[in-house]
Parts: sequence; C-alpha cells; structure tokens
Amino acid sequence: MGWTPTSLSVVVTSVNGSNQLVCTSTSGMTENDPVLFTGSVFTGSEVAVGNIVYYVDQVVDGTKFTIKSTRSTNTPLTLGAFTPSADSASSIVPGQTYKIVSVGSTDFTLIGASSNTVGVVFTATAAGTGSGTASKVMIANVQTDPLYVSVNGTLVADNNYAIANNNVLS
Repeated sequence: MGWTPTSLSVVVTSVNGSNQLVCTSTSGMTENDPVLFTGSVFTGSEVAVGNIVYYVDQVVDGTKFTIKSTRSTNTPLTLGAFTPSADSASSIVPGQTYKIVSVGSTDFTLIGASSNTVGVVFTATAAGTGSGTASKVMIANVQTDPLYVSVNGTLVADNNYAIANNNVLS
C-alpha cells in the first residue's frame, strides 16, 4: 500500500469500571477514529489485540476514552474493569508489553527496555532478575487520518477503515 495513515500510539494502563480505557493522553483523538490494540491483553477487559478494528466512541477527558465495535453505532463496548498488577522482574513474559514501575536492582535494558527509568514502556525479550517490577500495558494505535473507501464514487456504508501491516482492515 502506498499510503500510511497518520496515527497516535497511546499507552493504555487500565480499564475503569465505567467502560473507559485509561491512557497517558487522549490529545488528537476524535470520535470514529479507527483503533487497533497491540501489546499485552488485559484479561477480562474484552479488548482484543491484533487486527481487530475498534473505533473511538467518546473522548471522555484528557486521559480516558471509550470504544465501539462499528463506526455507525452510538453504543460503547461494555468492558470489564482491569488494572494490571506490578509483576516482579522474574515473572515478566517475553513478547508482552510492560511499563517499568520500580527499577530496584533489575537491569531492564537487558530485557528490552531503552533505559532503566520508571515509566519506560517496552516489549520484553526475556524475563529479568532482581527486585524491579513492571506492569502490563496495551498500546492503542489510533488512526487520526482514516482511509475512506468508495466503490464507483459511493462511500461504503462503514467507510472508516484501518491499515495494519499494509493491509486494509474493516
């Protein structure tokens, strides 16, 4: 594909009891922007990672938003509340996405982090050692410049698509 949409990568730290995803910032998000999630799955939250397209339902405030399953619905998804616990360095699972909570004696740079700094988000390459902790996070990839698809000049009904790995998803 010769076009790449403008997107935001937002760290999602939890899902609160009001079906809201809690993140670092909602700046730049608008209703109906396509969202794809990567990173760690929040067990019980009903949000899947991978090539599943969700849409921003509502930007609640500067750090919370809701999602919906189709662009044309006005009903947000019902999500189970989830706040990940801080995992010890030795419990970190390779391939999962984490945010450093406490450094302790752990060298997080040996397991995928760019630095040993509280708040750094990284994808683990191995379990660690030492007394440091990290919590799982999801990454919301919000496409702020969506692709609109038309057939013979007519917009397709759910015309807000997403791009993932050079593939069009709906």
